[in-house]
Amino acid sequence: MENRIINVLHIRDSGGLYGAEQVILSLGRLIDKESFRFSLICLDRGDGNSEKLGQRAKKLGIKVALIPDNRGLDLAAISKIKGHIIQENIDICHSHDTKSNFYSLFASINTKAKLATTAHGSTRDSLKKRIYLYLDEKLAYKKFHKIIAVSEDIKKQLIRLKIDCDRIVVIQNGIDNDLINIFSDEGNSDSQLEIPRKGKMIGIIGRLYPDKGHSFFLEAFSHVLKLYPDITCIIVGDGPERAGIQNKIQKLGLENAVILCGARKNMKEIYEMIDILVIPSKREGLPYTLLEAMIRNIPVVSTMVGDIPLVIKNGISGLLVESGDVKSMTDSIAGMISNPGKSKEMAEYAYRTVMNDYTANKMVSRTEEMYRGLISNGTK
Repeated sequence: MENRIINVLHIRDSGGLYGAEQVILSLGRLIDKESFRFSLICLDRGDGNSEKLGQRAKKLGIKVALIPDNRGLDLAAISKIKGHIIQENIDICHSHDTKSNFYSLFASINTKAKLATTAHGSTRDSLKKRIYLYLDEKLAYKKFHKIIAVSEDIKKQLIRLKIDCDRIVVIQNGIDNDLINIFSDEGNSDSQLEIPRKGKMIGIIGRLYPDKGHSFFLEAFSHVLKLYPDITCIIVGDGPERAGIQNKIQKLGLENAVILCGARKNMKEIYEMIDILVIPSKREGLPYTLLEAMIRNIPVVSTMVGDIPLVIKNGISGLLVESGDVKSMTDSIAGMISNPGKSKEMAEYAYRTVMNDYTANKMVSRTEEMYRGLISNGTK
């Protein structure tokens, strides 16, 4: 392959600052600038979410274009993306969601750009989402040169969809701890969190969707609370399940022990408050909240979904339970509280694991390797 700079364009229809956004920002920050020119298009639906991603990317020195995008298929937005691909001499379009996949596919027609996408793992909590994901997986994916699965579990799902195995590459998420420190000043706009506490603080972090397992966790927490009446739980995040979670809290009489904090910018503050992180999800890829807790020596109780069992060794670097098993979740949280010495040992082992195997530098290096392979392996 000729020794030249590879122009890579990322495209994202952002719903907030979540896992996909962390991948994009880490790649843009850490990618080899002598070999790659990295740029980002944010599809702007007018809800402010793309602006959040764009502002953070600009702060990192990433070239950003904010393209207005109407609900549905916006031909004007596709045309602008195509113009950007041609003008910037883009070699690779790397998209991150259903809409940006289709826009990337249409905009790259009659250009030299190769197509890559990352399958981050999506919620399927509505008929509309299931239809979009079906079209994405059955139509768009078949046109992409490479599909990045963020977990081995997602790779298995893609293979079941009859996607060629040689077009799938597993690149697991890697933690970029500096990102939280870089953007910690944004947390100054957060309202003050004044949470009275005596005992341990349990934390759940993530979007409020049915498949995140909040209802199942709250049932377990109600039992733990009877054993340890001074514990507190904070639930960080927002989403369509908020009202349902609030109703569950009231139904179980947990109003004085469980606080819905909403979305927070100052995540450094949140992690400093938490003694135990719980991930009660029904499905996951490889969640960033897990890695962020591990690198901060916070012990983790999680369901054994996605690639979490590849990262957490049960009883060694954390505790794993079956999704929906209230008794096991209760026993595991109670065990963490009752045995702080063992919890500390597991957290220290987890820290070594993430530092050895799940860093952003490793994620970026593998992505760079995939990009180089795309350019060297023939024409479009």
